[in-house]
Amino acid sequence: MPVFSRSLKAALAVWLLFAFFLPPRTEAAPETLLLKPDQARYQLGPYLEILEDRDKNWTIDKVSSPEMEQRWVRHSSDYLRLTNKKAAYWLRFRLARPTNWSGQPDWLLELFRPTLEMIELYFVPGSRTGDSRYAASLIAKAGLRNPPSLQESGYRSWVFKLPRDFPENSSFYLRLESRFSMSMPLILWTPNSFEKHALQDTILHGLLFGTLLTMVCYNFFIFVSLRDRTYIFYVLSMASLLLFQFTLKGLMRSVFGLPGDTILFLWWFLLANVFLWGFIFAKSFLSLQTYSPTLDRIMTAAMIAGVGTALGGMAGWVRTANIFQQILGLVTVVIMISAGLHCLRRGFRPARFFLLGWTSISIGTVAYVFQGLGLLPATVYASSALLMGAALDSILLAFALADRISVLREEKEALREREYRYLKLSLTDSLTGLFNQRYLMNILPAEIEKANRLEQPLSLIMIDLDDFKLYNDAHGHLEGDQVLVEAARSIREGVRDKDAGCRYGGEEFTVVLPGASEANAVQVAERIRQGFAARTFRPEKDRRLNMTMSLGLTQFHPGDNAHSLIKRADQALYEAKSRGKNVTVIAAKPE
Repeated sequence: MPVFSRSLKAALAVWLLFAFFLPPRTEAAPETLLLKPDQARYQLGPYLEILEDRDKNWTIDKVSSPEMEQRWVRHSSDYLRLTNKKAAYWLRFRLARPTNWSGQPDWLLELFRPTLEMIELYFVPGSRTGDSRYAASLIAKAGLRNPPSLQESGYRSWVFKLPRDFPENSSFYLRLESRFSMSMPLILWTPNSFEKHALQDTILHGLLFGTLLTMVCYNFFIFVSLRDRTYIFYVLSMASLLLFQFTLKGLMRSVFGLPGDTILFLWWFLLANVFLWGFIFAKSFLSLQTYSPTLDRIMTAAMIAGVGTALGGMAGWVRTANIFQQILGLVTVVIMISAGLHCLRRGFRPARFFLLGWTSISIGTVAYVFQGLGLLPATVYASSALLMGAALDSILLAFALADRISVLREEKEALREREYRYLKLSLTDSLTGLFNQRYLMNILPAEIEKANRLEQPLSLIMIDLDDFKLYNDAHGHLEGDQVLVEAARSIREGVRDKDAGCRYGGEEFTVVLPGASEANAVQVAERIRQGFAARTFRPEKDRRLNMTMSLGLTQFHPGDNAHSLIKRADQALYEAKSRGKNVTVIAAKPE
């Protein structure tokens, strides 16, 4: 039952989402649009009639003739959806204005689909179809496959100025042809209202493209700083998506005035890069070779299919490539979200932001694909959904990258701590906590080289606990270990911060004293000896004992090495033993 409830909620959420993109229902409109002085904008959809020219050979004289009158089909929706990309479509609408309207404004016709390839706008004055006195005239010719000189410019959509003083009940004909989506609104504007709309559109797209560009530049500088290749994959992915959207939205044409053939080539080329770098970034970010080799191979296959589809579009197989790129768009959404969920379940924390980013862009991708397939009308929200999703995705993926760096830093820090712990264990005596003989034999040659190079003093103390074997035999190893622990504590309390106390073996210890003169070394040795002698041990309940130690001290002299220094300190230690123990003896200078 809970599974059914969750499924019902998910279905309801999807229905509400697409209901948001769907336009409201419109009432049937009269055949002729009556323009009013107090209205500055009209949706022409309900006033349109449509004629499908499957052979693409009809002329304006043909379609406006009386014998074609019965073949026109009335359109009722605000948004136009023409699904047969192999055909040309003729659209007709009629305009009328009040007879007493003085100072009638100019009217602008906007076709909100930048990828239209062929557009022809004709004007037939008057109301009598087929009458030679009302001959059709060509107002404008535009589209990506028309010469640049015939294209409207300055706006990302196609905008045409209608004749100002057209007679009553004049008819306007549009011929449209495109291998891409022809789902769009047709809107009639006054110049002032259109300029306001164009300004709002410019601000919106400026914010969205500005967000994408900011994320691209910001993360590029992070890449320069960190040299993490995932960042450059992100930059290339977002830059490709930005330029693809810039071209798709008609801005490459309106801003730079590029010809239609160049626009179409760029469109497919940038789409190839969107697939290429998008998948490479996802594979690298999610570390799929580690977390899921199967998903890594699936992504590689989808990437190859996406790039191949775009290359097919560049080669001229536009209709087929267009269908495949729409299908791959939906497949990509499924793959990305599945990969994010898989990595999140495996404990990869940054996958949270990756999932949020792809959830936002998936809404726009689905809206874009459904428009291309003619399943969703080109409302304002649906047309901008992909760009808005991309802008939000760029922000969320930037958070994901930052989180990924944080996780990697934490993992590196944990690894460094483990390595340090293992290194310390390998160089530390487990009983006393002092450094062991391995550490001594590593550090002593380095300190000798340093002392020789900088001409600084270096001292070495060799320590042996007096009569330790007798104590150990009499009271047991546990009590003997306690004596060794207290000896180590005395050494730690007696040395300077930069000195290194080591357990040399058994009951023998050493202290390396960098920069210590003979007098300083003697002070340290005496602090250690006296501190240990003052400690009291209780091997038995009612018995107190004190232990002592003997110390041999030597100074570094030119020509010394680790072996000679230890040997001389050891000789001084034996001298201390022969003098009665519990004493510090300074080794004689070498000859």
